[in-house]
Amino acid sequence: MIRKLVVLCSLIYSCQSGLLGAGKGEGSCAAPPFRSPAEEIKWSEGCPDWAACCTEYGYCQPRASWEAKLFRDCNGESNGIELPEETVQAEGEEGGDFGVPVGILLSGEASRLVQQSAPPLY
Repeated sequence: MIRKLVVLCSLIYSCQSGLLGAGKGEGSCAAPPFRSPAEEIKWSEGCPDWAACCTEYGYCQPRASWEAKLFRDCNGESNGIELPEETVQAEGEEGGDFGVPVGILLSGEASRLVQQSAPPLY
């Protein structure tokens, strides 16, 4: 239960910063555009079963939360909701080139995600 609370708090913190793929510390996972250093990502090889979705912000969350549309992406799959305006603004201000952090090994679906850029900012 404590783990789930920590992950939820991590997601709330990440949403305040508004940057995609910037998850760090407890509950974090590698998500495009891969802004966090590998050594700061808790679940670099995929999220645990109890929080199987890696969000667009780079934090593991339960799939039920994704289905309830509390966040947009689950392991690169969108549920159709729009990014919050604060995220679009933060992404526009941040800009830059992104890549996979050194030490992160990607395969399968994660490898495909590396080939995609961050979502369009309208």
